[in-house]
Amino acid sequence: MKKLLTPLAALFFTISTIAGPHPRAAFGQFGIQYSQALSGYMSYVGQTVEYLPAMKDGYPWLEDTFNFEHKGGYFNKKYIITIVSGFDSRVYFHLSPIDEGKKCKLVFDNQIVGDRFFTMVPPYCIPLLLSDVFESYRASKLWTVIPEGNEDCAHLTIEDVFWGNLKEGYDHQYPSLLYKLKKSYNGSEVICSEEDFPMYQRLGEVVGRV
Repeated sequence: MKKLLTPLAALFFTISTIAGPHPRAAFGQFGIQYSQALSGYMSYVGQTVEYLPAMKDGYPWLEDTFNFEHKGGYFNKKYIITIVSGFDSRVYFHLSPIDEGKKCKLVFDNQIVGDRFFTMVPPYCIPLLLSDVFESYRASKLWTVIPEGNEDCAHLTIEDVFWGNLKEGYDHQYPSLLYKLKKSYNGSEVICSEEDFPMYQRLGEVVGRV
């Protein structure tokens, strides 16, 4: 007799066969956090956001184009979330551009029920970057010396924090958080991912003791 599907397998089957396209954006604290209820998204009203599409060979993913550009939105353009409406199962973000331009809406399914719109599937998020949150973080990191207070000895300096891709993937990829570091002892620069950043922090501490 065949075994019943485990809850995890059942969830994967549901996501794969029922849900609409689910973007694999992973913006962490700089992205829209999943909420089971519509009320959980209300806190984003007034936030500044940017739509960062998945890219490959200089072209955005067709699903991003369909779900945003074809609805009147522009990639990498700053919008303010003016209204959040809808239901627990489907959410509408009403977006107004900071500068001149047309208002638009981003619609996504929130409880894996449709096949027409993007679906919010944790741990991934819809590809809206919280611009003000990121810019605040970036400002706090720029020109930081690792280790801190070691300007007169060997150290690493954070020259930039930005979103991009370290290498071209087989498929379209959403941007990830990257750091541009400069080595004081030879003047060379390196770009590292958020995952590798702790390793360079430890490297900075090591060279700072040399």
